[in-house]
Amino acid sequence: MDALESGLTLKMTTVPFIKSVLVTPASSVNSAITSYSFLITPTIPVNNTYSVILKFPPEVGLPKDFSTLKCTSEDTSLI
Repeated sequence: MDALESGLTLKMTTVPFIKSVLVTPASSVNSAITSYSFLITPTIPVNNTYSVILKFPPEVGLPKDFSTLKCTSEDTSLI
């Protein structure tokens, strides 16, 4: 039996089902500058080679210094 072990590139063409997304602001005051926590629960394991892209409308200001953004996981085998 022949096997191809190199030269393969796989690309996911559909997004796997996301079980839930919870967005929690640190402050509920209108027009306040605040932090948000995102809790995204996938149905499949997500490892460090995957990307999750969050797009914000132009009205939402993001920090100019992206080093202040953090990504953490409750499960040490996932990020």
